[in-house]
Amino acid sequence: MKGQSAVELTMVIGMALILSSPFMLSAQSSAIQLKEASESLQLDDSIKKLENNARYLKQKTYPARRNIRFSTPGNVERVYGLSFPNRSALIFQINSRGQPSNRSVIFDFNTSLHNGGRLEDEGYHDVVLRKNPRGVNISVIS
Repeated sequence: MKGQSAVELTMVIGMALILSSPFMLSAQSSAIQLKEASESLQLDDSIKKLENNARYLKQKTYPARRNIRFSTPGNVERVYGLSFPNRSALIFQINSRGQPSNRSVIFDFNTSLHNGGRLEDEGYHDVVLRKNPRGVNISVIS
């Protein structure tokens, strides 16, 4: 009798695991989506902080400066700046679930990005923004 009840208990537990597996896969998928959404919001917040500080410095006189802490999630693949006559842009290429996309900020003044490749590494980075005669210099320190 003991052997039969042990086999029955094992069968019941096995069936419960089999029946609950779709729910576990759904929960895992939801957790991955939540992590990606959190990373996206983290990057958007850092970009907004960078944008606000650059616009603030544009209104100040030379040699004003600001230090910020930039948080980069793990899905950032490339960071680069573009320059146009009297305008500029910072582009953040990200990869989310195999789908490439961009986050960008466009300035109506000149900016220059130095050591932007460091922002591609996951983690926190110290960024110094300096007012210069032509616009704003953005330097990634660490």
